[in-house]
Amino acid sequence: MHDLTIDRASLIALIIETLNIGISTTLSAATAQLILKKSASNLTRHLLVTLGLIWVLCIAHWIIDIVRASQAFIDTPGKAIEYYSLVSNSLEAAKDGVYITVTLVADHFMIYRLYVVWNRNWVIVIVPMLVWIGAAISGYTVTHLLLLAGDGNLFISSLAPWALTFFAMSLSLNVICTFLIAGRIIWTNSRVRTVRSGQNYVHTALMILIESAALYSLSLTVLLVLYDLGLNSQYILLDWTTSLIGIAFSLIIYRLAMSTANSTPSVSVRSRPDAGYPLTRVNVTHIVEVDNGFDQESSTDKGGSRKLSSV
Repeated sequence: MHDLTIDRASLIALIIETLNIGISTTLSAATAQLILKKSASNLTRHLLVTLGLIWVLCIAHWIIDIVRASQAFIDTPGKAIEYYSLVSNSLEAAKDGVYITVTLVADHFMIYRLYVVWNRNWVIVIVPMLVWIGAAISGYTVTHLLLLAGDGNLFISSLAPWALTFFAMSLSLNVICTFLIAGRIIWTNSRVRTVRSGQNYVHTALMILIESAALYSLSLTVLLVLYDLGLNSQYILLDWTTSLIGIAFSLIIYRLAMSTANSTPSVSVRSRPDAGYPLTRVNVTHIVEVDNGFDQESSTDKGGSRKLSSV
């Protein structure tokens, strides 16, 4: 199978990552501005910290790639292939360590979203958390082994099992969260569709894809396949996935911030004037879930109208 040389793949990866960093920075700034306009709460602080941490890690990864490209193509002209092939380079270990960290932060946020969407049910996140811990162990083991690899490359036998385990666990975690979040949103929409007239199902489908970071999961799948095949093209996906994390999760956090800023529509249910028995005003309060992942309080007045209001 035809493959790119490692220096060419790394250069293409840097160009794509630079473009994605621009998009990610723009989205992160817009999202942060929206969050800061809202009143302070535990939720908004959590969103802002997660957004800022992901952006900082993506920028750090990008800067390391720029420094490595400078050393490969300027400081050691004609030896770029040898430079990029040496995985025991401290900058290579730092770069991969940053990638693993930003992946774990993003995966942890997916678990948090799953927890919130499922009405803060801790049972639903037990398996994802165990997978997340396994991914952290395998990922940082890769970083440690890189420094001990000597003249080996990224596909040597001591690294490959741990790297494949990390990719597989991160992918499994995202697939699990994707299906559980999407399934919960679809189920919730079916329950509240009577109070959401004119529902745009195309918009709902797009919302589900954004919420579940399906594109991120797809990129992990391709990355896992390319690494397993031992292709240098995986370097492009590796750097692209890092910057994609910033884009995907900025979109998720932006939609979350927007959803908490919008009020929920209401519907009125009038009592029949010709009822043959007197009606007594009774207030009933119960909890329902909506697609933005936050609890909503529904107050039903059997003598008058029914309204939905955000907690």
